[in-house]
Amino acid sequence: MQLRDPLTGRLRSVRTHPFGFLAMGATIALIPWTLLYITQLPNRHTTDHWNVAWTGFDVLLAIALGVTAWSALRERAMLIVGLIVSSALLVCDAWFDVVTSIGTDDQMMTLLTALVIELPLAFYFALLTRRVLVTAIRVSRPEYADTALRSVPLATDHPKEPVSG
Repeated sequence: MQLRDPLTGRLRSVRTHPFGFLAMGATIALIPWTLLYITQLPNRHTTDHWNVAWTGFDVLLAIALGVTAWSALRERAMLIVGLIVSSALLVCDAWFDVVTSIGTDDQMMTLLTALVIELPLAFYFALLTRRVLVTAIRVSRPEYADTALRSVPLATDHPKEPVSG
C-alpha cells in the first residue's frame, strides 16, 4: 500500500501496523461495553480493598510524576511519556475523586482540588507535551517544522541509503 506524503506529494510505502487495528478493535468493542455499563451497573456498590485500590493508584501517580520530574531535570526524551502518563492519571484521579465524593462531606474539597490543582496541572502537562514534540520535530525533521502535529508522519525505521562518496 502506498500513501502520498502530505508535504512533498511523493508516494511512500505504508506498512500495515497491527497496533492500529488493535486500537480500532478496542475502540469498537468499548462502545457496547459502555452501553452495558450505563444500563446495568448499580448507582451504589460496596467493595472490599477500597484502600488498596486508591493507595495503588496514588503510588502509580507518584511514580509517573517522579519519572516526569526526573526526565525534565535531566532533559531526557522520556519526559514525553512521563507528561502524557501523568496528565492522564491526574485527569482520572480528579474524575474518580469528584464522582465518588458526591453527597459526602469531602465533596467541596475534592471538587476544589480537581479544579485548582489536578486538572490545571494535567492541562499544563498536555501543553508541555505538545511543545516538546513540536521542538523535537523542528530539530529532527525540519521539513515538517511548520506542519500540524496531526499531519506529521511517524519516522520510518527504514535505514537511509548510503551516500556514495
